[in-house]
Amino acid sequence: MNLEDINKENIFKVPDQYFEEFPDRLQDRIRDESIKRDGKLISLPSFLKVAVAASLLVLITFVLFLLKNDNPSVDQLLAGVPTESLIAYLEESDMSVDELIETIDVGLITSDDDLFDPNVIPDDAMDEKLIEDIITDYELDM
Repeated sequence: MNLEDINKENIFKVPDQYFEEFPDRLQDRIRDESIKRDGKLISLPSFLKVAVAASLLVLITFVLFLLKNDNPSVDQLLAGVPTESLIAYLEESDMSVDELIETIDVGLITSDDDLFDPNVIPDDAMDEKLIEDIITDYELDM
């Protein structure tokens, strides 16, 4: 078979008035598509919507739980430290007794009944023997 034997007639035909009517048909089609849209950007099945909402709720709860301001107070932190450790720290520090006394807020001690109970150690009970026992028990260098 030769190329010259092939029929050279154009077998494709364009419908009459196709290019003249094309812009109008295109505009009509665009207008119809915009009317059909219901304004939803993403169409999800209802079970997926519920799953997304539940996961967002769990995520927000988890983040709020982590960000919760639950810092312990100084009193709570000191309550967990043994008295011997506090005394050892104060002995090793360069802070003198006078400096230590200056840093104590006496108003907190005398105004709060939970922190200061005068009945625990009465004024007349502090004799020399008791003081020496305390010094020996805590191995204080005086």
